Amino acid sequence: MRIIPKVIINQIKEYSLEVRILTITSFLGMIICFASGLFNLIVGLDKVTVIVTISMGIASMLIFYMVYYKHNYKDPTYIGLVILPTLLYPIMWFYNSGSHGPIGYFYLFNACVCAVLLSRYKYRAIIILHVGVLLGLLYVEYKSTDLMVPYDSIKIRYIDMGFFVYDRIFNHLWINYSNNERI
Repeated sequence: MRIIPKVIINQIKEYSLEVRILTITSFLGMIICFASGLFNLIVGLDKVTVIVTISMGIASMLIFYMVYYKHNYKDPTYIGLVILPTLLYPIMWFYNSGSHGPIGYFYLFNACVCAVLLSRYKYRAIIILHVGVLLGLLYVEYKSTDLMVPYDSIKIRYIDMGFFVYDRIFNHLWINYSNNERI
């Protein structure tokens, strides 16, 4: 079964590597976020976690629309790369058990996408932003562990972590496969 429709793959073959990667990651991100929101709802995680995950899916859908239909990848890239690590990921950090949850994988994935999409200086600026926010979150978690919403059980934590690890690996493999180039 093909996750990315052949129509999308054929149409973006003529675009630059950056546009192809952003198109594919936004399409997969849309699917993954909606699946994660549904999964979080089934597992019984907090409503804020479900709402934020689905909001990320809607944001991915808007980015896909801007890139695929409007052929504008720079604005959504810069807006997304600033809003995700500074707003959405920290909210998810608090509602997904902080450093015990899977949000660290989002930062890792975002850093990998930044490495491909951005020039050297912009990449450094975004990585400094990522590291700063992540260190801030770790500090807040260290000082105020009661702010983190824990998982209901260790089983749910392992299921959630396993799903997100699988999700990140799957996403990277599809980016590589779909572009037919090494990243």
